[in-house]
Amino acid sequence: MDTIDDFSTGRSKEQIFRDLQPCIMEINPYMQQINAIWQQDEHRFGNTKVLTPDGRYIPLGLWMTNFTMLMGRLETEMRIYYGTF
Repeated sequence: MDTIDDFSTGRSKEQIFRDLQPCIMEINPYMQQINAIWQQDEHRFGNTKVLTPDGRYIPLGLWMTNFTMLMGRLETEMRIYYGTF
C-alpha cells in the first residue's frame, strides 16, 4: 500500500484513492450479494471458477478471499486518509 503512488502519471496515493472510491462504492453491493449467496450454500458453489485477467481460472472462494483482503486494505488506508469509506 505504501508503493501505490503512480509514478508514470505523477498521481499521489491520495489522488488514486480519491479516484478509486466511486468504483469501490459501485462494486461493494455486488460483492456483498456474492458473499451472501456463498455463505448460504458454500458447498454448491465450491466448484465454481472465476476467470482472472491473465486467463487463469481460480476457485470462487479463493477469488473472494483475495478480493476481500484487497478491499479491506484499501478501506483501512482510505479511513486513515479520509476518515470515512
